[in-house]
Amino acid sequence: MAKATPPRKKKLNQAETEKKIQTDLLKRYTHIIPREDAIEFVLPEQNPLNRSLFHELPLVNVTPEGKFSPEGTYGELLYFYFPKSKYNSLTALLEKYQIPEEMHNDLRVAYLSMFSSHCTAASSTNTYEELERNQKELFAAIDFLESCAEKRILIRGVSLEFKDRLEGKNEKGQPNFGTLKSRKFKGHLAAQLIEGALQNYKACKTYEVAQRLYDSHKEYGKPDMFFGHKNLEKASQSYFAKVTFKYLKNRLFNSAFHLWGKPVEYEAEIVKLRKLYSRRKMFLFIGEMMILSELLEMKKDDDDEAIIELIEKKLTPLIRATKKKVEGIEERNEKSTDGSYEITMFGDLF
Repeated sequence: MAKATPPRKKKLNQAETEKKIQTDLLKRYTHIIPREDAIEFVLPEQNPLNRSLFHELPLVNVTPEGKFSPEGTYGELLYFYFPKSKYNSLTALLEKYQIPEEMHNDLRVAYLSMFSSHCTAASSTNTYEELERNQKELFAAIDFLESCAEKRILIRGVSLEFKDRLEGKNEKGQPNFGTLKSRKFKGHLAAQLIEGALQNYKACKTYEVAQRLYDSHKEYGKPDMFFGHKNLEKASQSYFAKVTFKYLKNRLFNSAFHLWGKPVEYEAEIVKLRKLYSRRKMFLFIGEMMILSELLEMKKDDDDEAIIELIEKKLTPLIRATKKKVEGIEERNEKSTDGSYEITMFGDLF
């Protein structure tokens, strides 16, 4: 059995990262712009059961009816355009796992959200990592300036990088600057003068903002932008594994709910549904839909067991929490003395 190990991705340099970001962001439009060879898809109405599947759908310029238009106003996109190959592959996946047809459109929404999340993951992760690098450097600068002001260090030389300002402005209306230059100051008098200027760093107009930011970092630590995950891609995988699993449980077992007052028929229906929609099958379905949406990438030699193991790992906290909640309700109901009982959500039983 292959172990669930998503491929180790090559560490990209800044130029490669920027290229990937642009490529991924442009990729979103393959499902947004109308084309003759595409299949139009109109979003279904949101309801309490499917609302979480709409989580990452893009906001773009749209016409009043909700179609993409560069001349439109920024808002909610209602019309999508599936490439035929993707639409057919997704439909085949839904039929493979015998998903009832009335659930197909909701799960097409889940696919679109997964795909959109994949397209923006690199950009969001890079933005946060760049912010973190800049803050780390800023805090190091504050520490250095404080040491300088308190005369805990002696500056013996300074090395600077700079650009000369040129005439005119660029196409963005910003000043033009020349090529990067460097300059070193090693003499005692020059170093002493620069040291004096650095010791007066609190007079800088950006100092108070920078210091407040540093104080907040010391008190609260760095923000958990990805909810305990390494990057936005992994956070999105966990999110969509959770909401898709909950949606499947709430919808696939509905036929048994209507037999609640008929014990024999109810038990027979539950046995049938548990076999048809076992947890392992749901895990594999979720994993295969993530792979189709490109939100999840597996190694070429990974088998179904590897996909099941990976999705199960992402869902383990939810499954344990749900089990604990159900057991707690059952225990409190058994101890109830005033005739009041808590209700367990039907989908939580599976």
